Amino acid sequence: MIVLLSLLACTHTPPAATEADDNLAAAAFLTAHEAALAPTERAMNIAYWEATTLGSEEAYQRAAALELDLRRLYSDPATYQQLVGWQRAGLADPLAARQVELLRLDFEENQGDPALLTRMVELSSKIDRSYNVFRGLVGGAEVNTNAISEVLASSDDSAVRQAHWEASKQVGPVVAEDLRELVRVRNTLAQRLGYPDYYHMRLLQGEQDPAQLQAVLAELDTLSAAPWAQVKGALDDELSVRFGLSAEQLRPWHYADPFFQEAPVTAALDLDGYLADQDILDLSTRYFSAAGLDVSEVLARSDLYPRDGKQPSAFCLDVDRAGDIRVLANIENNEYWMATMLHELGHAMYDRYADPALPYLLRDPAHPFTTEAVAMIFGRQTKQPGWIAQWTGHAPSPEEAALIRDTAQLQQLVFVRWALVMADFERGMYADPEQDLQALWWDRVEHYQGLTRPAGREGQADWATKIHLISAPVYYHNYVLGEMMASQMQAAIARDVYGDTDLVEVDLAKPAVGEWFKTRIFTQGTRQPWSALVEQATGEPLTARYFVEEFLSEG
Repeated sequence: MIVLLSLLACTHTPPAATEADDNLAAAAFLTAHEAALAPTERAMNIAYWEATTLGSEEAYQRAAALELDLRRLYSDPATYQQLVGWQRAGLADPLAARQVELLRLDFEENQGDPALLTRMVELSSKIDRSYNVFRGLVGGAEVNTNAISEVLASSDDSAVRQAHWEASKQVGPVVAEDLRELVRVRNTLAQRLGYPDYYHMRLLQGEQDPAQLQAVLAELDTLSAAPWAQVKGALDDELSVRFGLSAEQLRPWHYADPFFQEAPVTAALDLDGYLADQDILDLSTRYFSAAGLDVSEVLARSDLYPRDGKQPSAFCLDVDRAGDIRVLANIENNEYWMATMLHELGHAMYDRYADPALPYLLRDPAHPFTTEAVAMIFGRQTKQPGWIAQWTGHAPSPEEAALIRDTAQLQQLVFVRWALVMADFERGMYADPEQDLQALWWDRVEHYQGLTRPAGREGQADWATKIHLISAPVYYHNYVLGEMMASQMQAAIARDVYGDTDLVEVDLAKPAVGEWFKTRIFTQGTRQPWSALVEQATGEPLTARYFVEEFLSEG
């Protein structure tokens, strides 16, 4: 039986207002705030772009200084109280009321001790740079992220795999103490504002209820446990044969990537082979163009190939909410980077087609997980037989098509179990940052992923090697919600555009689908809470029903 899950929006209740509503004063304030915010935010984003693409200490310092400038725009206590009053009294203009609501949340975090805020920014910038410029060593030689990924995807030598996996963890001791201190500072800030810890503050300020989120994650744990046990057992059988080991002897380096967040490559299916003769940028451009979505200007501003000093992962950055949108990537010709480019360009299109008539503060995705949902629905395409046949020119055989669909399901199971590790670990880390975080990390890995912790890691800091803990705190659960929404959007597109709710694979490369995204999602911005956007766009509240049907059900 499929269990239907839904989340309700939650808004943290502000203290009682003491001033009367004044629509003219609110309108004047919003105009002045936007005039100060837009250039500061743009300068900070450009500095961050330079820092992550160049890796220079000077660029990181400039980005941190500009972030402090930005926080000062949100720090005035009298303005915060005025926003509280306007929100409680209500404003006649719904767009002004929504801006005040969002600003009240932004101002709240910055009501803390200025010294704490400064320390938080400085630590975050320091750790971020340490992570981005760090390269692990194998046999005394530096290896980058792509090289480690390649070894873990293809090597049959356990010793070589272990050496590269350990290289991916060498950054942990470099950043661990600073990261633990950052967690302490974040917690102190949140507790002085009346929250139990930073984890709860971030959720509530993002209009998410911690108890309801925990219930959803717990239910996804339950729903995915049985199918995960089945596919993990089958995978371990394959790996045992491949490496000549018993299942009990398998260790984390025998899986597909440093965190086991990607489905492994199997000998029977070579997804990379479909992309080996492709120009990933050209294919990305043509694909989105077929949906009436123009990525050419984004790609022209982007930094797409690996080099020393550059951040080794990928992200999309909307610099100014006025069309300057960029993607950082480290492209190689394989399925991972094809999927990553479709994912990041999905983010970019959400930003690219924001309604320019909306106020600056509302030209933003409704929530981090709604832009993740858009990115995910596009990033999933590389594991769909129809997409491969149409866009690579290599038509999978029926047997290959079945394997591709199995791989897509495996990918979702792998990802859900990994995301549960991150969400549960982060919740525990903020609840008690003084505990043995290495033990907590491996407890969560063993519980959700079924991996065996390697011997001798007790003195290491494997928990500190995921950059999201630094640069995107209390965020990972949004990937899970994004996957749920992606499946829900796919079902809505099948119904609204194709008139066929039984479609197994939905072709997104159609102008009508592009218009669906523009009208239902992109142009809506953040004029309403995420819960209202999801229901308006898809016809029902956020639910795991479609994700469960697509990836977790038997048969």
